[in-house]
Amino acid sequence: MARYAILLLVIVNLFLLAIHPSLAQVIENRTVELQPGYAYIICFETKMKDITIHYKVEVKAGPEVNVYLLDRANCEKYNKTYEYDEAIREHESVRVIEEEVKLEEAGEYCLIIENLSPTQTAKVYVFLEGKRVFPKTLIVLAIVVAVAIVVLIHINKGKLKLCLRKTSK
Repeated sequence: MARYAILLLVIVNLFLLAIHPSLAQVIENRTVELQPGYAYIICFETKMKDITIHYKVEVKAGPEVNVYLLDRANCEKYNKTYEYDEAIREHESVRVIEEEVKLEEAGEYCLIIENLSPTQTAKVYVFLEGKRVFPKTLIVLAIVVAVAIVVLIHINKGKLKLCLRKTSK
């Protein structure tokens, strides 16, 4: 009986880890065509601290691209001058890039995909999502797991008896 309880606990924990308590929002999920010398800019705002941004940029056809993750001030400068002072992340001449970045401050940000080729159009797949793990939910999950372990220990020591009885009508 205790073996089945332990197996059930392991299965439940694996399931809970697979659907870990987080909130994710897809910001962009599309394929775009970037004309020669143009950039595709995705602006987004985080209203909470400690948001994790996950992005993937993949060139499906055409030349390599540059990818930048910028804060608001650098994005505004880029929009005016095509330059910036400092990037949160910078990837030059890439065909594929996938990364997760933790944004510690709430605010406005932008992901820029730039085609610097003077002659070729780039067909690019872009995926961007923001997600936040909720620590309170993780604490509750840890308490539930701890209680389940204590119950299993008592079952194994014979201190807790489970009685099943057949009833007849």
